[in-house]
Amino acid sequence: MIDRTLLRPRDIISFVNTCLERSEGTGKVNQTAFKKAEGEYSQIRLQALISEWESSYPSIKIAFEMISGSRQTIKLGDICASEFIEDFILRVDDQIQSNHDPIKLLVKDYIDRNSISSTLNIAKNLFAILYRIGAGSLKINSHEGYLHVSIDTSTIKPELINDESKFSVHPMLHRPLNINANHRS
Repeated sequence: MIDRTLLRPRDIISFVNTCLERSEGTGKVNQTAFKKAEGEYSQIRLQALISEWESSYPSIKIAFEMISGSRQTIKLGDICASEFIEDFILRVDDQIQSNHDPIKLLVKDYIDRNSISSTLNIAKNLFAILYRIGAGSLKINSHEGYLHVSIDTSTIKPELINDESKFSVHPMLHRPLNINANHRS
């Protein structure tokens, strides 16, 4: 249960309350009620993350749409080498009108310059933002463990992120984003 929260008391209380509501007054949380509550709670948390951070990072909603259906662990080098980053850039350019979203500004720079290093910079910033908002944990180097925003530092500088860095989607977002938790890279 705690794995599905950001270790904040309000998250744990919310999850417990949702479980109790789905138990239909029996006073006991069975597996069916727990699964139903988990799905509901997870959807609420995803929407809360979007609502909380969308004013600072309008492109975050597109990022969640794009990682939906992906593996639990996403390697920076893999998204830079795939169509993911190009599709992400095109969608941000087309759908985001913000002059303050750091991703939109990087996308605009990429389109103006059309350089490979810019796609890498966009991906690094995307990982740093997803980490900052609590959407998952970040493993900067293969010889280090995962960093968690609720336990470790609240921000990671994008320039510290490299081709081997990995982002692991938080378990609370697996259900609403249809993340394949059994498939890690």
